[in-house]
Amino acid sequence: RSIDKTDGFAKWLKESNKPRPESAASLLQLEEYIKDQEKRWEDISEAHMLSFLLGSWEQRVYWWEVFEVIRRLLLSGVLVLFGPGSAIQSAMSILICLLSIKAYSLYAPFREDADDYLQEVTQWQLFMVLFAAILIKLDISGDSATDQRYLGWLLIAFVVPG
Repeated sequence: RSIDKTDGFAKWLKESNKPRPESAASLLQLEEYIKDQEKRWEDISEAHMLSFLLGSWEQRVYWWEVFEVIRRLLLSGVLVLFGPGSAIQSAMSILICLLSIKAYSLYAPFREDADDYLQEVTQWQLFMVLFAAILIKLDISGDSATDQRYLGWLLIAFVVPG
């Protein structure tokens, strides 16, 4: 099976009885083709028996639910293998969180751009919560009362907006 997207465009162009583009007018036809493909994906994903898994994602990342399940398993189940409350557990959770932030930013898997933005904000919020957990583990008994107060306000600023 060819992975060249122009084959699909050429087939669609032939089936739609549109004249063969000779110039920049092909951009309009290409835009029409892309919209047609998005509409077809929407119809397929809504009618499919697994629509609850496919419905949120763009066609190019139909498999994203698998990534999301693995991410959740790593953040909940796999971290149990490390010592409860240990520094390595916190560090691994932050590493997993940073990798998922990068993946979400790179792929932008949601159909709506606003959902991609919201997901990135929530991923950063999770990072801040995990970072706050590491900060709390620090021994701050030797710090001044002002430094402890600033740390408290910093943690509140990280956690409350989410």
